[in-house]
Amino acid sequence: MELENDIVITGKVVGYKGDNSLIKGVISNEHSLDPIKVELIRKQFQIVGDISLIPMLETELFGYFNNNHSEALIIPSMWESGGTEKTILRLKKLRERFDLHVSSNLNKIFDQSSTKFLISPLVNEAEGLKIQAHEYALHELGHISNNSLLKKYKQGVFSNLSCQAIEELRADLIGWAIAHNVFDSAYCVDIFLSTLCLRLGYDYHRFDNDLNPHSLCGEMYIQFLKHKKVIKKENGKYKFCDISFDFMELFDELINWAIESSINVDSYEYGLDKKILKKIGAWYE
Repeated sequence: MELENDIVITGKVVGYKGDNSLIKGVISNEHSLDPIKVELIRKQFQIVGDISLIPMLETELFGYFNNNHSEALIIPSMWESGGTEKTILRLKKLRERFDLHVSSNLNKIFDQSSTKFLISPLVNEAEGLKIQAHEYALHELGHISNNSLLKKYKQGVFSNLSCQAIEELRADLIGWAIAHNVFDSAYCVDIFLSTLCLRLGYDYHRFDNDLNPHSLCGEMYIQFLKHKKVIKKENGKYKFCDISFDFMELFDELINWAIESSINVDSYEYGLDKKILKKIGAWYE
């Protein structure tokens, strides 16, 4: 279907026991990445194909989308019938995650001052939602740097939990590198903290009872930040030892690995190459 200013999507959702589901809304261009900036980095990061992420402000819901467990991302493969060929980012659902889960979950694992630091760019709803949407789009660009998602599926990149978690880590890191090339340094820090809020405030808390690539990715960030002595545990909670660190410098080695390894999808078991396994193993020592 052709998506214009108004979006109406209806169809049968995989695994949903009810009848056809419907979601209606409008495209929000202000929450999209600037297409001119994306074109500037396309060659540098070898972006394969077009990013088809459509930010939507929903106005009407029915069926699956009324479910508290429905996702923020609507992807073509979630439909048994009907649906859309585009990927939709539900902005209100994204914000709902932050309002209902992120702060309270971060408070379970971080002290109060660290939680305040992590959520600081996202507290203002209008600005925070823009940062969240940009972070999501940058992550999706990270997935299609040097190789298409279709090729990665064919190469077995998503064939098991470990490979999937490494691919999520890789997409985060490349997304940050792209941000560094299109935004000023202060906004890049906001993007970085938004990723940590998602991984540590939404995904990580599911680690014990819902092991998935996103919760595993959150666990890896905890171990990495501990390994780099950026956070430490006191009285049962983590705290940031220093909030003035340069995140690009901190993650420089990992970002370089992510960019280099994204080229080599044909050359080895892409998700579990020895370089990154050795690094991750060191984080747990």
